[in-house]
Amino acid sequence: MDGSIEMIKWKIADRVISEIVISDLNLINKWGVETADSWSFFSLEKDIGYRYQVKEYSEVVTENKFNSFSHIKMKEGEWILEVIDELKDNKITRKAKVVCLEDSYFMDFVIRFRFKAQFFTKAFIAGHELVHSKSNIYHQYPVNEAQLDGLNYSAKFKLINSQCLGKFKPHLYVRDHLDEWVVHARMIPTVEDKNIIKLCSRYFRTSPLPQVISNFILSFPLIKKYLWFRAEHTPYKTRFARFFSPNAFPLVQLKKGQEIFWEVEVELNEK
Repeated sequence: MDGSIEMIKWKIADRVISEIVISDLNLINKWGVETADSWSFFSLEKDIGYRYQVKEYSEVVTENKFNSFSHIKMKEGEWILEVIDELKDNKITRKAKVVCLEDSYFMDFVIRFRFKAQFFTKAFIAGHELVHSKSNIYHQYPVNEAQLDGLNYSAKFKLINSQCLGKFKPHLYVRDHLDEWVVHARMIPTVEDKNIIKLCSRYFRTSPLPQVISNFILSFPLIKKYLWFRAEHTPYKTRFARFFSPNAFPLVQLKKGQEIFWEVEVELNEK
């Protein structure tokens, strides 16, 4: 039977929670907050992402609370990100809010968790049991709960609250990436204010095709279906395809002054 953990310590580094320590063991890799537009990929973690500008950043760190403020300029928008992480007993609550300073495009809005696979052998989401096999497939569902389970510890994720403005739907996903489990609370667009094809490889770094070319290619329904979030559910196999890795995504446009918001809780238990 799971039992609560009396003492959890955390470390803050590079603008994110970088360690969660129990009995001198660090269970995680760096957490974060992420989003993207057609061109830019933003990560709250310092020096991660492409083609955006941090115009202002500040943080306040106490023993059990971590607040950060970011003013971000993207290629297709400008906004404020406020994040509040709070540690209480065996639970960590994470809140993230975006406030648009101008009309801005968003491909998604993510609160990011990463747990070391050496401590968690299985994952559970939407009635599915997953074993870590380094598949890097996004097991993504519109559910409110997911769980990682190991020999000595469990981590339970719960969506507490969200504000999506009728343009997104909250999801959780679990992904077995290399030597870690990646768990995202992710807002996925439910409307298509515009669509884009991105080349999602290390070489191209999520660079988009010109909008007119994306529009033409995606006007063919079968091609659109084939490319839609392609690498997330069916990774490319050949070296040539992986070099380009084309994927199609919808984007939402939020107007100046509009806000989106997450509140997510993770509960850690010891067996």
